[in-house]
Amino acid sequence: MPQAPQSLLVHAGTFAAVGPGGDIAGTSGRSPDGLFARDARHLSRWRLTVDGTPPVVLTPAQDGGGTAVLAPEATRDEPPACVVLRRQALYDGRLTERLTFSSNVGHDTALTVVVEADADFADQFELRSDLRTYDKPGAVRAVETTAEGVDFAYRRGDWHSTTSVTATPAPTEVIALAGTARALVWRLDLPAHGRADLALTVTARPSGAPAPAAGPAGSGP
Repeated sequence: MPQAPQSLLVHAGTFAAVGPGGDIAGTSGRSPDGLFARDARHLSRWRLTVDGTPPVVLTPAQDGGGTAVLAPEATRDEPPACVVLRRQALYDGRLTERLTFSSNVGHDTALTVVVEADADFADQFELRSDLRTYDKPGAVRAVETTAEGVDFAYRRGDWHSTTSVTATPAPTEVIALAGTARALVWRLDLPAHGRADLALTVTARPSGAPAPAAGPAGSGP
């Protein structure tokens, strides 16, 4: 099956390849998706759902960052209750994302927003190969829920890499999925013809790399 077109964000040796709506599915092959730093994939799953289903992509984001316009699934008789603007940017090892939910209706609504996240720390050249598996004795992947989100870690001998996901506001709850994958859940109250915002930051810390610098003003989405 052909892969969906990708939007590519690049900064200072770190890059993110995401789908038309901003998701990451953990693909491999000639064009694997994910957040990559120092040749390792620091984010292998990044999937947005609204009220239990992925939103429809109305306008995809362009290369270099930008805004994807999304909407929850709807019918001819019941148009979507909101539109979602998904802005993504990359700066010095950080993928930032801002989600803005704008109401289309004249009454208050409640949304359940979920972002599924995982980090497999796979080598990008291994992902581009013939899909053979490579023995990595002693490798350990771990995950920990934090007050603001979730931390993923990979350790093998002296090699130690981490990925941190933080959010404002903090998730209402974090649910364990298969393996180290986690679902960050928010229950948002959306006022009539009003808006609600979520801001997320994914910070990649490759083994041996200095801590990411603070982004300049305006570096976020």
